[in-house]
Amino acid sequence: MRKYEYPNPYEKLKDFTRGKAQVTKSEYLEFIDSLKGLPVQEIKMMKELTPQKYIGYASVMAKNLLKY
Repeated sequence: MRKYEYPNPYEKLKDFTRGKAQVTKSEYLEFIDSLKGLPVQEIKMMKELTPQKYIGYASVMAKNLLKY
């Protein structure tokens, strides 16, 4: 969202998740659909995002720990 200068992206996500112990897939997809003004390709990518697919640099960082 920041990449496309979406207004207040952190606050939008914080408002969506506040007070929830967990977020269901359908709630997440509704949230993504509510984000107006983002490119269609970006929305598609966000809808396909899962915890299993998003690990960031965790695997690289873990492998680098073995060097020390």
